[in-house]
Amino acid sequence: IEGYIRTHDETRQYAERLIELAKKYGDRHVGTMQLMDYWVNDKDLIHKVFKVFVPRYTNTIGPYTNSYRLPIKYGEFNYPNVPRQNIVLEMKDNPYPRIIPDPRNYSNILTNVLLDQARKEYRTEQNNRNENKEK
Repeated sequence: IEGYIRTHDETRQYAERLIELAKKYGDRHVGTMQLMDYWVNDKDLIHKVFKVFVPRYTNTIGPYTNSYRLPIKYGEFNYPNVPRQNIVLEMKDNPYPRIIPDPRNYSNILTNVLLDQARKEYRTEQNNRNENKEK
């Protein structure tokens, strides 16, 4: 979900709380269902919380969402000379690609392989010098 930082901070807190209550009490608890009915506008999403999110997060403790700040758009303003800060709210462990991809593995690049080998040779040379000094 993409939006503005003020609304998404609150949205994240409510989403976390609703998922936590759904995990704890299930769909048979009257209070949980009343909260879901009040806060969730699309009633199909209530079933999704219990059928998708609760099984996904049964073994997970705390936060179920990630939030990422997007670059500021200087052409759009809330108030005069105040840029809008956009934010993206992402549910953890979703089947879609992550917003921020996993870091690449650079260990097999030629320069890193050569540097690792040089580091190993330097350390063995230092160890040999230390052994010769001790004798």
